[in-house]
Amino acid sequence: MCKPIVCIRSIPTKSSKKPILKTMSIKIKNFTLQIALLAISCLGLAFSMAPKNDITNKNDKTMSLKELHNAFVKDESTALKKYGEKIVEIQGYVTYVGPDIYGLPSIELSDKKAGKTLALCVLPTLDYLKLRKYSKGEELLIQGKVRAFWEKGSQVVIKESKVLEKK
Repeated sequence: MCKPIVCIRSIPTKSSKKPILKTMSIKIKNFTLQIALLAISCLGLAFSMAPKNDITNKNDKTMSLKELHNAFVKDESTALKKYGEKIVEIQGYVTYVGPDIYGLPSIELSDKKAGKTLALCVLPTLDYLKLRKYSKGEELLIQGKVRAFWEKGSQVVIKESKVLEKK
């Protein structure tokens, strides 16, 4: 035979509702505090990600490609201290468009139309298709982060590059 299932439930009284409301109030306050702290930490992260290390000439927004290259040729360690990991804007003529030695999309620049390459600007991998827009001899304005100096090729290596303007 089946036994009936009995469910015993107490009926809340006025006095038993108060602890529940107090507990809910505390949970809501804690949740609100957590959201506020999360918002503050996200705001701090957003400000810390903003580029702070822009290097520009006093009279112009862009830096001379020749000036940057000569600084590395003259004294590489001093130039790395001054420009290393800093965001620069350089203007130059395209001498090569395509993959670099590691297969990454890159644009090489010179200060003259048919001059020697002075800078290797490496773009993000997702920008491979954008390389088709540029060709040898065009004048470009590129922004990127100075990483190193490649002595063998006598080139300043600029990573995280993006083309700002096609002249």
